[in-house]
Amino acid sequence: MFAAVEAEGAGIAAIGQYLETIISAFEKSDCPSNGCLVPNTLAQLEPDDTETRKLLEEHFKRQEDGIRTAITNENKAQKHLGKKEIDALAKFVTISVQGLATRFRMAPDAKPLRQFARTLIQILEAQVHDDS
Repeated sequence: MFAAVEAEGAGIAAIGQYLETIISAFEKSDCPSNGCLVPNTLAQLEPDDTETRKLLEEHFKRQEDGIRTAITNENKAQKHLGKKEIDALAKFVTISVQGLATRFRMAPDAKPLRQFARTLIQILEAQVHDDS
């Protein structure tokens, strides 16, 4: 599902495509779904289970790295953002996606999930393409 974000030259549109892919998968499942296994596992993980925690953190790092690269690619043309701002946005989007994946548990349909995704993409676009 994450391949679009990791593709060569991917930008904000690829992040939007990724969000739509996971929301569409939610729609095709029996609603409400159990959410994503990764954030659900992290939430239930025993503090001393360092081996599992390491695996989950690798997943989140891959996700954050891919999102950071996509934002960096998008930023290349206008160069509004510095490294610190890109890093902060990558963390923000990664945490937001984790929240979205958890929200699948409570959503009766995909409408609020798509609204969330549109808002998240609008925030990214405003940050990267700020014309002020």
